[in-house]
Amino acid sequence: MRKRTSRATKRRKTLRVALPKARIGRRLPPGIVRLDYPRARGYVVRLSYRRTASGWRPRFHAYFGDSRYGGKAKAFAAAQAWLKAVTRTGRAPARGAA
Repeated sequence: MRKRTSRATKRRKTLRVALPKARIGRRLPPGIVRLDYPRARGYVVRLSYRRTASGWRPRFHAYFGDSRYGGKAKAFAAAQAWLKAVTRTGRAPARGAA
């Protein structure tokens, strides 16, 4: 016997990788962190943690530096695009593709 589903559940897009929940009062999307150190200025994206022999490690991670992407706003836009691509496809895009 087949289970009946509504049309809305069939059409709903499902994410391959679940995003963490947003915290109240947070300006950045879940998974994105800003680094502001003298030698490292940019955004780090970490998503979907996994257990290894030495502890917990992010399955997907990337760094988007301000100097490489031409400023704070462009680095943030690149980080958002990369995060969107990973959550949609379930795998990290090739370098420079996002």
